[in-house]
Order: sequence, then structure tokens, then C-alpha cells
Amino acid sequence: MTENRNYYKKKIILFLFVITTVFGIISLYQYYRVKIENPFQLLSAVLYGTIKLFLFAAPLSAEVNGGMMYEFAKWMAPILTSAFIFTQISNILLHSKNMILNRFSRNHVVLFGSGKMTETLIGNLKKEKNIIRFLLLRRNSWMNA
Repeated sequence: MTENRNYYKKKIILFLFVITTVFGIISLYQYYRVKIENPFQLLSAVLYGTIKLFLFAAPLSAEVNGGMMYEFAKWMAPILTSAFIFTQISNILLHSKNMILNRFSRNHVVLFGSGKMTETLIGNLKKEKNIIRFLLLRRNSWMNA
């Protein structure tokens, strides 16, 4: 499982998102069907309340007994929203770090081993107009070329 951690993590988060959404819809429908008779208004209230769950605002007051499904959805929706936001921030920062590091290291080449093919490659790279720094790694020694 360690090699597919991201795969399983995404599947678990998707499962929790679906369960939270379904629990929110069911519990809000059960609460609002007694109070609202118009089917369109009922649908609108249920969908609006479900979206509101994910935006850190509970659609029902704290005194209302919404049941276990509502309580689960009320707590899981903001947790999933926070996890999504922090994941996106982490991805943006990681991408920015990689972009900065790639700018500094784009003119560097690391070669492992020495031989006729390595010397030919170095010669071909030196013929190009770009200035490239080489680091040639041989067995038991490091050499800057």
C-alpha cells in the first residue's frame, strides 16, 4: 500500500466526500420536508444547505436535533474542505519551489561514468552555444570537468 499511498488517499477522500454529501442531503431532506411543502423550494433548501455545510456554516441551528447523519456531515464537510484547501496550497508551494530550483539547475549536467561515450557527449554539449557545467562522477572520485 505504501507505493500507492496517493491512489488510496484519493479514493478514501472521494468516498468520504460522497458519504458526507449523501448524509447531508438525506438529513436535510428529512428536516425540511416537514417544514416546506413546495417540492422546488424543498429541493432548493436541501441543495443550498448541503453546499453551506462545505462552506463552514451549518444550515441548521445548534439546538436542532438533526440526527447522526447530519452530525457526521456537519463535522466531515468542513474537515474535507480544509483538507482540500491545504492540499492545494501545498501543491502550489511545491510547484513554485520546483520552478525556482529548475531555473538555477537548468544549465547543469551530471554524468556518471567515464569512457569514450561520455567524452563524446561532453564534446557535443560543449559545441552547443549554451554554457553548461559538467560534474563527472567516476568510481571512487569526483571530478569537475
